[in-house]
Amino acid sequence: MDLTRPLNDYENFLATSTCTVGLLVRAPHVSTPAGLVAATSAAWRRLRPEYGFLSARLEAITDVTTGAPVMGALGPTYRYQPATAADLERACFVGRALSAAAEGGPTQSLRDRVVALGGTQPDTTRVLAMADVEAWADPTGGGTVAAIVLVLCHACSDAPGALAVGHRYVELLGVEVIAVTAAGSPTRCGADSEGLADGVTAPVVRPPQPLTDVQAGLLAGHPGSPQDTVQLPPALQAYQDALQLESGSGSGSSGSGGGDGGDSSDGGNGVDGGAAPVSLRVLPPITSQGVPREPSPSTMGGNGAMGRIEAHFFELSTVATAALRATCHAAGGTIQGALTVADLLTRTAVSETPLPVRAAATVPVNCRAYTSPPVPPTACVCGSAAATVGVVLMPASPVADAIRDVSVSVRAAVPGQPVDWLWRLLHAPASLPAASLMDSSIGVSPIGTSYAGGAVDVVDTLFFGSSTATPAAAQGTMVHAHTFGGRLHVACNATVPGISRGWATAVAAGLHACLLELGKERSDGTLTLEELRNVAVVAAADASPELMRRGRNQGSA
Repeated sequence: MDLTRPLNDYENFLATSTCTVGLLVRAPHVSTPAGLVAATSAAWRRLRPEYGFLSARLEAITDVTTGAPVMGALGPTYRYQPATAADLERACFVGRALSAAAEGGPTQSLRDRVVALGGTQPDTTRVLAMADVEAWADPTGGGTVAAIVLVLCHACSDAPGALAVGHRYVELLGVEVIAVTAAGSPTRCGADSEGLADGVTAPVVRPPQPLTDVQAGLLAGHPGSPQDTVQLPPALQAYQDALQLESGSGSGSSGSGGGDGGDSSDGGNGVDGGAAPVSLRVLPPITSQGVPREPSPSTMGGNGAMGRIEAHFFELSTVATAALRATCHAAGGTIQGALTVADLLTRTAVSETPLPVRAAATVPVNCRAYTSPPVPPTACVCGSAAATVGVVLMPASPVADAIRDVSVSVRAAVPGQPVDWLWRLLHAPASLPAASLMDSSIGVSPIGTSYAGGAVDVVDTLFFGSSTATPAAAQGTMVHAHTFGGRLHVACNATVPGISRGWATAVAAGLHACLLELGKERSDGTLTLEELRNVAVVAAADASPELMRRGRNQGSA
């Protein structure tokens, strides 16, 4: 298998970004932490041959004459190269047997490690993925527990791909745990069939997944000229026009009309608007929302030149998740629609932007099915691109209508808009549609709750998108959600110190409260956007009573 191809410009762009999966697993029949660490190490070695990128590294492409980095459309360029045998053994797996769970409890410890490792690992000059494992005796009974962090370079993985790798890894771990249990010694666990105990069947080795260039497959059908790019939907074009009017850069090309002080006019409610003109405020992109900065950049350490991405994690119970699903189903929408509506309302609450509001949301879309030829849904590839939808939030509009409208708009954008977004990013970035925020419902995780007949139980999972090169001045947010074990897991990311921790705490609290409230939706579907926004206002104020307001006032000064 070829491990030497150049990365395309989109992969180059994501070479310093990461997709990280956290797994909290229990092995009831493994008696020692060392035995579970040995099993996790052996499972990682079994996994490696199944994915080409797990045996590769990145090499910067340089000018043969000057030695300077060769720059592409979006930054430095790289090529894949085979990783050395030494690095594959030493740089991509770390295992530690602990005497007890870390202080603060296993869940908080896993969250902290996911954030820390996702922002620093892997060293892509050596490997493109790494596994970091801590194991300890289960204090609630027999057996052992492990907190596993898998960090994958975003150039070869997106969120669905990272979760698929996590699923396969735990499948292989189940076989290795059976081997450790049957053999009675961690030394019996190995990377070949001789390491398996009698009667334990070795897993079927999958053919290695090549270094698939998804972007080439996506762009194969794009016309490739600015005049042939996909026309933005009316509500999204109206948002772009409203931003232009607010900035004084022009009158825009369609749709919105104008209003005093940069307000725009639009009709009705929902995504597409209606007939009666009303004055709308505009929720601009994050960098224009007056978001406060962390008051003391020195908290990042060093000279403050670099920041990092941090996250607030929360989850809904199985009951609350089922109730949220029922609300979405009754509205004719999806979890993605509910997440986007709740996210936008929370942002208006925290930024003190009263309704009615014109906004837009960017949603990453899994494009595996739309490449030429299609990529298998379980493939771990850099296979996502963005769709952006325009939204009008009217105070008296039913929340159910907004959920349905956003859901329908995202579906209508696929597959044309994500491919066009990718083309614009690579060839005409100034033409990319702006958005108020970005969020993603990844869907139901492929990771199960039990493997190998109960040899391994997965207690909890996390997904975290990060970067190893976040400038201190960067201001960005992202929300990822996925469902595991019937529970909706949410990660609210923010760049620090570019965004204050108090502001990020308020946003996460508001979003959490809105999603819970949506599960309590009235049977007649009459909960309004203003009422749901008020829920976010209260939750955000409770979570960060003064810091949010004070920080915002200082942040834009």
